[in-house]
Amino acid sequence: MASSTNTAMSSAGQSVSRASYRANVKAIWAGFRGAASEGSEVAALLTAPWEDLPEETLCCPRIYEFWATYLVEDYKPKSGPNKNQSLAVDSCLGYWSCAAIMARDKFLAKTKNSDTVHFFSGFDPNGTNMYAQWVRGVKNNITRTLFQRAMLAGTQTDHSPTPVYPHHVRLMCRALALEGSSEAAERKFVICTLEAAAGRTSEVNG
Repeated sequence: MASSTNTAMSSAGQSVSRASYRANVKAIWAGFRGAASEGSEVAALLTAPWEDLPEETLCCPRIYEFWATYLVEDYKPKSGPNKNQSLAVDSCLGYWSCAAIMARDKFLAKTKNSDTVHFFSGFDPNGTNMYAQWVRGVKNNITRTLFQRAMLAGTQTDHSPTPVYPHHVRLMCRALALEGSSEAAERKFVICTLEAAAGRTSEVNG
């Protein structure tokens, strides 16, 4: 049996799901390239498939501005539960960032171009340079555009759980007390204990 100590582990993610996600982003990028109008600026940048594009294309802001527009305005999944629908905010931001992260993994370690280094420093969440401000600006524009579209379409954008307040707890406990069974008593105990232990300190338990 071969020893596993002969294989070095990379610091980058190696899961099947990560590889599948990146392959999906590259497939979307292929559609991005195919949608570029002949003679346009973006067509001039996308002269080859993602794998063959040079550092100066994949490591500068301009191509990612076009990428953002494509994801927000043009791209719609061809299969799955969201078939033929605009991307949700989280999915759009994820695809947008993933393309840049793949380029970072490909070029950053071996580049001699200081502009490339500075560009990718903008993806540091604690960054403050001009590239970091640019990244936040593009992400904010993506988020605002998709939320406004969802609001106009009447799509629910808040998927947070419905809050439970002390008066809800009292009503549940009262209903369980009226039911009167041992199971109801046990559930009432659990609900009361949970509210006492996890309820928000700013709310008075009655």
